[in-house]
Amino acid sequence: MEPTESHGPEKSAGSKDLAHHLEPKDLAHHLEPKDLAHDLEPTDPAHHLDPTEPPHHPEPPPDDLPRLMLWRLRASPLRRRSDLLQAWVGIGLLLAVLAAAPAAMFLVGDTAYRHYTRAAERQRQVREPVVAVLLQDVPRHPEPGSAEEKETLYPVRVRFTDPAGHPRTAKTEARPGLTAGSTLRLWSDPRGRLTGPPLTTDQIRSRCMGWALTGALAVTLLGGLAYGATDLVLRRRNLAEWDAAWARTAPGWTAST
Repeated sequence: MEPTESHGPEKSAGSKDLAHHLEPKDLAHHLEPKDLAHDLEPTDPAHHLDPTEPPHHPEPPPDDLPRLMLWRLRASPLRRRSDLLQAWVGIGLLLAVLAAAPAAMFLVGDTAYRHYTRAAERQRQVREPVVAVLLQDVPRHPEPGSAEEKETLYPVRVRFTDPAGHPRTAKTEARPGLTAGSTLRLWSDPRGRLTGPPLTTDQIRSRCMGWALTGALAVTLLGGLAYGATDLVLRRRNLAEWDAAWARTAPGWTAST
């Protein structure tokens, strides 16, 4: 019997020859970029979604704004007592402004309402309506019928009789286009001077609202100024403490010569 030939060493030699001839550059040559892109292309999740299930939306990132605003209240080795004091001062001022602003609006608005109500009552008592006659033509507006014409007034001279019965001549304002001899309804005080009409309810309400808002803004401004002054003082104190700490630490960092 002839001995059986062993192919083990030949296979090993063939494997070595195959590994020797398959260089990395040959692999890169045979693997085209389009083939790699096709093999590495991510699977489209739309093919695996159940149409009956609602679409999945990613959760929004967490909001770090509260952490940034309240960093002085969090325990930290870098936090100083002045930082904690400034945080509590800010919270206290904020609560004080939130409580004081509505109270200031009410008090200031009520005070203004009482003042203007009494003023309107006095005006109604001393001011009287008079009929005045135009002594000249009022100029015409260059844009008749426009919105600007309705708000435009021209100075003119008028003649009227005051509450005491004396004839007087004065200057007032009239709408465009009126002719001499036209009459105007005006108001006069006991001395015969032309004045405006007494305050109306809408005018009183408008002025009171303005003063109430001014009171609230004043309280807010005072709170902001107080916090700004506190921040300035504490910041200077912090800088002084940092300078003192660095003066103690700097010698240990200085290289000896």
